[in-house]
Amino acid sequence: MTEQPTASVRFVRLMAQRLHEYGAGAHRLEGAVKSVGERLGLEVEVFSSPTSMFLTFREVGADPDDVLLPTQLLRLNPGEDDLGRLCAVDAVSEAVADGSLSVAEGAAELKQIAQPVKESPLPVLTAWGIVGMTVAGLLGGNWVDIGLAAGLAVLTGFVSLRSARLLELGSFEPIAAFLVTVLAYLGATWLGGSNVPHIV
Repeated sequence: MTEQPTASVRFVRLMAQRLHEYGAGAHRLEGAVKSVGERLGLEVEVFSSPTSMFLTFREVGADPDDVLLPTQLLRLNPGEDDLGRLCAVDAVSEAVADGSLSVAEGAAELKQIAQPVKESPLPVLTAWGIVGMTVAGLLGGNWVDIGLAAGLAVLTGFVSLRSARLLELGSFEPIAAFLVTVLAYLGATWLGGSNVPHIV
């Protein structure tokens, strides 16, 4: 096996992982992987599901049994939609495919895209609060309901910012729902809120 196909295989595999992580649908992921692979001189067979992906690589025009590597199984967490990063992965993939970026540079860019982004919590928490009070208002809640909904939405946003592990495990939503429901009933009792389901 030559060095260049090895680097290309690594790039295509990393690209496939990133597309999956950022919410690309199976048909889009499979089409992109095959297209970029062909431009790098690889025939790629790919099968993806929400939690795994199978990849098989061979050189273009090679015998179907002459694979570069054994079929690989990648175990993955279900992806979450991240359109900004998905577009960035697409741009890097296209740049590598058309030769404006080397395979090594493309792999480095894909690794950089995955780095966590430091964002200010203030706009995020403000958005949570606005959504909470808007929904409570649209559902016909009074001012107490709207205020409680805004406060609990901000609390939910704060917990989401501080609990990346819960988000990864998929257990954030039930915990947040329990917390908000208990606090909504307590708040409505103390402050006289009229419609707890609207607050929740």
